[in-house]
Amino acid sequence: MEPSSVNIDNQSQVWQNLYGELIKEKSEKPSFKVGDTVRISKWKERSEKGYENNWSREIFTAHKILPRIPTVYRLQDFHNNVIQGTFYEKEMQKVVDSGYHPVEKVLKKRNRNGKSEYFVKFLGYPEEFNS
Repeated sequence: MEPSSVNIDNQSQVWQNLYGELIKEKSEKPSFKVGDTVRISKWKERSEKGYENNWSREIFTAHKILPRIPTVYRLQDFHNNVIQGTFYEKEMQKVVDSGYHPVEKVLKKRNRNGKSEYFVKFLGYPEEFNS
């Protein structure tokens, strides 16, 4: 059908011809569930080496599944702050959180009741996660 032949009487038919198949297409079953722990892929700059990590060190939790084509997810960090934007399944990697997080740097040290306590920065995490 030619664009010049579209009018108010046949506009629904034209819309169905253009977009009808997309409505019939169902989104795939999601690979991740709400509550799954994941890492997200890192964007590499030109100068970064290929042997460096392709995935973030920070671990996120799947917060919400948005049933689109393709399926996308909203994520949240350990402080339950929702991360801005949505992520495709291909940008996420499911992980098991062992509770081990490598320390980048010891910021402070103190003794309390005969025990040493450390304030540290964790590798790959923002400063708000220092503890």
